[in-house]
Amino acid sequence: MDNSKSEESSLLEFIGEGCFGKVAKCVNMNTNENTAIKILKDPFRVKLIDFGLAMPASEVWEGMIVQPCAYRAPEVSL
Repeated sequence: MDNSKSEESSLLEFIGEGCFGKVAKCVNMNTNENTAIKILKDPFRVKLIDFGLAMPASEVWEGMIVQPCAYRAPEVSL
């Protein structure tokens, strides 16, 4: 496998893959220490919660519902 070099790391091998990307075993060229680096499939894809109901933390109390569950993104409910 070819080593892909950056300023500080050299890729040794891919050690895993999941739904968010791949994990690579690398070596830090400065310290000679092995590291694992996650390489994301969509690194610039970001999901945001609707901020239309945003309010200062001082106005929120524990247990307060600030967004109806029916309009909440499924991943926020997890």
